[in-house]
Amino acid sequence: MSPQQQAEALLLDFRTFDQTGGHPASARELAMKGCHAEAAYITERYLVEHGGLARREVDVLIWHLGQHKARLGRYEVAS
Repeated sequence: MSPQQQAEALLLDFRTFDQTGGHPASARELAMKGCHAEAAYITERYLVEHGGLARREVDVLIWHLGQHKARLGRYEVAS
């Protein structure tokens, strides 16, 4: 994932970033490709950059972040 793709991913709305994909560096697209380390990284950045997310959106992102970390074998930080 290039720095340009990272910057673009952080500008995506929640739905595109996490739910539907459509951008190569969205968490959804990265996860679908099995790139869980990158998906976890960009999700953590997205949570920091988007402080105005609805509580439900934050909960969904945290859930998916845990899934990415679990798929990397990082069970202690996945829960």
